[in-house]
Amino acid sequence: AHPEYINYACIMQCLAKDAKGDEAKQLLQSMHHHHKAGEIRRGPDTRLYNTVLNALAKSEKKDSLASAETLLKEMKEKYKNGVKELQPDLISYTTLLKSYANLGMAKEAESMLTEMYRLHQSGELRQPPNLISHNSVMNAIAKSELVDAPQRAEALLTQIQERGLTPDAFTRSSFLGSFKEHGNMKDAERIWKPFDTSL
Repeated sequence: AHPEYINYACIMQCLAKDAKGDEAKQLLQSMHHHHKAGEIRRGPDTRLYNTVLNALAKSEKKDSLASAETLLKEMKEKYKNGVKELQPDLISYTTLLKSYANLGMAKEAESMLTEMYRLHQSGELRQPPNLISHNSVMNAIAKSELVDAPQRAEALLTQIQERGLTPDAFTRSSFLGSFKEHGNMKDAERIWKPFDTSL
């Protein structure tokens, strides 16, 4: 065990819990610096990067999304350059999806989900997107004010089923929410009915 690593991990988790994204990112950079200088034996890994991504996803600061995108890009570049312990995983990408969802950025979330499937097929992402990933995209659609939000939500619901996933209460809530601005709630309930596992 590396006590310095454990200390950094504990502090980062506390910062994430308090949605202190900037502080968590600064601590991550400090850890990189001390590791490069040989002052600590173990540097940051995917788990710690994911903790910082989570802190940024919870943060309500305007630049938190850009910081999260930069952090994921940094992970990908370092991994491609041989730093195997920084391979982005399902949690990394799904956490960024949550950031998009919080801001109602449906198109970006949909693009990210497509990218995740591509990465899984190429072997770069070990696990395929799960229900949480899809629910985050559905939430982004619901929070967007796009005119075609109902159509996007229906397409995603179909995709969820085709991927062998079972929609849950979170899926339903976001799906119905996608129809509030530009759709008909009766249509939403009708479309949802075949997917309702409680029936």
